[in-house]
Amino acid sequence: MKILFVSNQKLKSINGYGNPVLGYLIQELTSQGCEIICLEIRSKNFIYKQLELFWKLIMLIISKKRFDLVNVHFGGMTAFITSLFFSKNLILSFHGTDLHGGSFNNKFSDLKAKINVLASKIASKRSARVTVVSKNLLSYLESKIDTKIIPTGVCYKNFHPIDKSYCKNKLNLNLDKSYILFSDVSGSFVKRRDIARKVENFLKPYSYKLLIMSKVPSELVKYYINASIMTLIVSDKEGSPNIVKESLACNVPVASLDVGDVFETIRDEKQGIRLLSNDPEEISKMILDYFTDNRSINTRNQLKQEISNEVIVREYIKTYEELNEK
Repeated sequence: MKILFVSNQKLKSINGYGNPVLGYLIQELTSQGCEIICLEIRSKNFIYKQLELFWKLIMLIISKKRFDLVNVHFGGMTAFITSLFFSKNLILSFHGTDLHGGSFNNKFSDLKAKINVLASKIASKRSARVTVVSKNLLSYLESKIDTKIIPTGVCYKNFHPIDKSYCKNKLNLNLDKSYILFSDVSGSFVKRRDIARKVENFLKPYSYKLLIMSKVPSELVKYYINASIMTLIVSDKEGSPNIVKESLACNVPVASLDVGDVFETIRDEKQGIRLLSNDPEEISKMILDYFTDNRSINTRNQLKQEISNEVIVREYIKTYEELNEK
């Protein structure tokens, strides 16, 4: 099958592909025999992005290139504009903020998010099928829309346990500190770094330190995870946060609020902490209690058949084949 991949994410860094989640997905799809053609949008300005996408789609139509399917990842205006050119063979894959809008502390970002959410909902009505990364996102779509849940996956070849001391040395971290990872790749307010910082203040007397991972090269992510004893999620909203699955693939437990599909992934108290509130003091107490038991986990093997990219890609291919046969 020949599939056109369209996304508002940068398409570089992982063997020519940008967003790590998309990069590993494309690699796995290619290894399974799919021919993936990526439509890259280089503009950074919100308005210029839409104009560039519109122009490139026109050029595709004029060139009479044929694709079996068109798959848009991360919706918003990208999904809406693409739906103007393709509909019968269009799959929209929503990842979270493109449907729930996130949370912002400035009016411009809030307005842009609302525009993208509206655009996503209009585009969903024009597509052949919609996929969402977690069950909670279904509530943002009309029930009559053909929807399937396909969560994000983990590249098991890349994310695996690595010696903690080695990772700390690689990242120039203090070997005597116990690090709790907080992933805030894009610096988004929805991740709630402010709460994570308050948790760190409560844990400082116990030699725990927050390790913030923000705007780092994708090849370093596995070292950040393995340098840590736990990953902390205190976001206001999520879709299917990949850092959770990447951590569990590295046998690093997760402490998270009930956002996205995290509680569906963490079902065993040995796998992590299902936080009950975003109160920093309560979170810090739960983390301390968790480690008093000196636990070790093997989530890598326990969850492989649920979170590995090999499994997730099978679901995408099944969806592609179903639509291609119509």
